Amino acid sequence: MVKSEAMGILLEGKEALWLPLLSGSMAPALLPGDELYIDPQRRTPRRGEIAVFFREGRFFSHRVLFSFRWGTSRFLCEKGDANSSARFIAEKKVLGTVLRFKRNGLETDLTSAEAVRFSKKLARRSFFRLWKIRRWR
Repeated sequence: MVKSEAMGILLEGKEALWLPLLSGSMAPALLPGDELYIDPQRRTPRRGEIAVFFREGRFFSHRVLFSFRWGTSRFLCEKGDANSSARFIAEKKVLGTVLRFKRNGLETDLTSAEAVRFSKKLARRSFFRLWKIRRWR
């Protein structure tokens, strides 16, 4: 699938689709070559969920650490699990959330209770790791 086709499908928000992960920013949870099942439903991703957004001409899939309101807009703090820094994005830039992924032909559901607990734990750990790094610089 061409990038523009995928972008169009996600922007329309009508159907979910599978896209390959190209970078290692989500390692070790997700690895390059994993296929991500992206649901384009229009809701704020929760802490720990993996949001998909388009920035600088590329798709990004990063974990949501927290969200907040600023005036009338909502923003998310997002970070790849393997990245050392986080960024803020407007909620309206989110194209969808990752519900499942495939690796070596095996499919893993990220909406199960166990996966949700693990994702929230990863988000909390990432947040506190960032806080410690910033605090001691």
